[in-house]
Amino acid sequence: MQKYGVPIPDNETVFWAMVNKCICNVTSAPPELVTKAEKWLSERGMSKEIAGLMPSGYGKQF
Repeated sequence: MQKYGVPIPDNETVFWAMVNKCICNVTSAPPELVTKAEKWLSERGMSKEIAGLMPSGYGKQF
């Protein structure tokens, strides 16, 4: 995450929320993993949506 300028949160719940939200938004992620990530988020009152601005160049092929 530091490679892309994304700070690592001190709060463990925030960290895992970030991981699970990313899993939910990866189109090639296995359905079972997406379901597990959605459940984790839902149990904590969170959605799978990612809000905010994306870094410049986001989505380009590397």
